[in-house]
Amino acid sequence: MRSSVIDGYCVLELGVLVLLLVVERGPVFEGVVAGYILFEIYLNLFNIIFIGKFPAINAPPASIERSILLLFLNVLQVVVAFAVFYQHAFRLSAVDALFNAVLVLGTIGYPAATTGWCGLLVSLQVLLDLVLLVLLLSRFVGQATLFRRGRN
Repeated sequence: MRSSVIDGYCVLELGVLVLLLVVERGPVFEGVVAGYILFEIYLNLFNIIFIGKFPAINAPPASIERSILLLFLNVLQVVVAFAVFYQHAFRLSAVDALFNAVLVLGTIGYPAATTGWCGLLVSLQVLLDLVLLVLLLSRFVGQATLFRRGRN
């Protein structure tokens, strides 16, 4: 039951972010909601990394495959959250904002006008993407039975 609730909540958060991207509710409201969801994602993921080592405090994951799928969902959430930020910071359409957020995720491009605080926003996405992908994937790969030491 706990796993299903967590899965549903992650999908709900992604749906809220997509709605923020598509439906105009104002830059302040959208920025606060997207920022809160980003904060919550990273708070939960750092909880998994640092407190997850204590099984008495934090329950172990149901399966490594489920954890990797949820991590992929978190990557989508981060991309859509930054697309919401880009939509207002760079005055882009929803499609262009999402495209630029995906480019920054892949570090193969960035929005055209990245000066001042807009450049800091892009830098923040690059930093958060690296934290999300490198540190957390290394934890999950370490748990996978294929990569455990001592296996024949």
